[in-house]
Amino acid sequence: MSTDTWSLLPPEIAIQIGYHNVDDAQTLRTMRLVSQEMRRASTEPLFSVLGFYKEEDLVQCSQVLRKTPALAAAVNTVKMSVPLTGLSHPMLPCLHNVEEVHWSKNDPWDSGIARVYMVQTFPSATRLVLRDVVFEHPSKFTLFLATCNPLRALDVQRCGSASPELVFVPKHVALDVSELRDLTLVANSGWIKLPTMSSSGKLNLPTQLRTLKLLSDRDFIDVYIDESRDPCSLLMSILFLRFSASSLTQLTINPHSSARYANMALTNSSSACPSLTALTQMTFHIGILGGDTYASEVFFASFTANTMPRLITLRFVSRIQGEDDEAGWFSHLFQSRVRELHADSLRVKFPSLQTLVWALRAATYAFRTTGTVPELARTAAYRETMERGLLRRLEEVGMGDAERLRSLVVIEWLDPMYRPLSLAE
Repeated sequence: MSTDTWSLLPPEIAIQIGYHNVDDAQTLRTMRLVSQEMRRASTEPLFSVLGFYKEEDLVQCSQVLRKTPALAAAVNTVKMSVPLTGLSHPMLPCLHNVEEVHWSKNDPWDSGIARVYMVQTFPSATRLVLRDVVFEHPSKFTLFLATCNPLRALDVQRCGSASPELVFVPKHVALDVSELRDLTLVANSGWIKLPTMSSSGKLNLPTQLRTLKLLSDRDFIDVYIDESRDPCSLLMSILFLRFSASSLTQLTINPHSSARYANMALTNSSSACPSLTALTQMTFHIGILGGDTYASEVFFASFTANTMPRLITLRFVSRIQGEDDEAGWFSHLFQSRVRELHADSLRVKFPSLQTLVWALRAATYAFRTTGTVPELARTAAYRETMERGLLRRLEEVGMGDAERLRSLVVIEWLDPMYRPLSLAE
């Protein structure tokens, strides 16, 4: 696009083009060099998301924001991955418009410094992301969340506690979850959990969640963890589902706990959960293809005993390992609960169902390594064999004939981090 063309664009259209590239800082920096019009259109998107990965980033950005205070108003999201030490004590000016703050891999982590940032630099933040953070002890987690009131979105993944010591939270600290709408919990230590009781002894749980994601390290992991971690306790899973049953629109769940008794208890309680009348999308993790999927299949049967009248998209996620004979394993899929995938059953349970997605996540794990993509999963021949095996099994269980399956079923190929997996060139 020529500079003359940019000068003719209405400002609101130009800035929309800038925001289209909001996740591509290099493109936005290049746009700023082309013309005055492009500079104006790209400046706000460039500063809407700020990332700090070393102390120098804090120093440089602080200087820019203090020199040009108007830029501070554009900042909406901040990503903090800097080590938290005395040297990194808040350098940034107050950013009143920041709504979302990400903390990830802050090593060392200092809850005191992090809380000062939240209070002094991000006082309006109501959306919080915590990944790979080790709190000093469990109460520090609660104290940190309490700086974000009212909390509207919380994403906690692979977080833990250096000490299991129970240090009580002062009674005057209140964690407001009444406005929490989005909650994601993935493979956290058992000590990291939302407090379920208020200081007065009453239940303190979100009752209006729209999005809930509960996953374990077995189905969502990009780092090695030396212990098997469930997303949260069995009791918390049940409470989240029951208290927000009428408001949930999106649910992602892996019901396979590391403790077998928990699998049974969750399954037994799920049938008593109120009907999820608002749910439109459900993603269900059933484990490794060819592995033990019995617990997941039984839970699915129990959990969907009540009709979900608005469900439009049902999504199953299976992990595959890229082996030559893997397609044959589909013959065991839902072997214990074959009726659950029959067309008549789906019609009763999900009368609004339009799409059934089957996501094949290609990932292999080695000891102390991240997930890697098996090379076979990138080949067209392997994919064709796998897709044919899956569709054959779905036809066998009575989901429909070939024509119906073509209109209903979508097959996705994903890498270990759930991104689309392309074919080898």
